[in-house]
Amino acid sequence: MANHLVPERKRGRWLLRFRDRHFAANPLCVMCEREGRVSLATQLDHIVALTNGGLDFDKDPSQAQGVLEERAAILSPSG
Repeated sequence: MANHLVPERKRGRWLLRFRDRHFAANPLCVMCEREGRVSLATQLDHIVALTNGGLDFDKDPSQAQGVLEERAAILSPSG
């Protein structure tokens, strides 16, 4: 089995500020919107998982999407 190297993730105050800015500009769950539902996003998720080669938010802010906590668990079942 291949050993995936995941880059170190941004955390702490930087991530909290980024999250606040993202949700201020994009408050709705993107998955719910696709289904015609309106729900406030509660989790910040990577569009392309880091384990699949996606970049963290400090390198590519467009990688961020807001989703409901329940949806985030579906997208990233391993946590």
